[in-house]
Amino acid sequence: MSCEICGRGNCTRVFHSLDEQKEHDNIADVTKEYVQRILSRAVDRLTTYESEETADLLVSIDDVRSIINDII
Repeated sequence: MSCEICGRGNCTRVFHSLDEQKEHDNIADVTKEYVQRILSRAVDRLTTYESEETADLLVSIDDVRSIINDII
């Protein structure tokens, strides 16, 4: 597994200074919050269908793929 900060295979988080670790965590937190907002909006766009066999709500896999492609 590679280092979450620099991506090198022979490295780990503890090899980086505390400042680098904090900076990485701050950036990672902002990125995670952004992605969560984008995905939440996208999931809200999904049309749900009730399963005839169970009481579960279903979504079209094509709709999910479309959302993923729109985000990327």
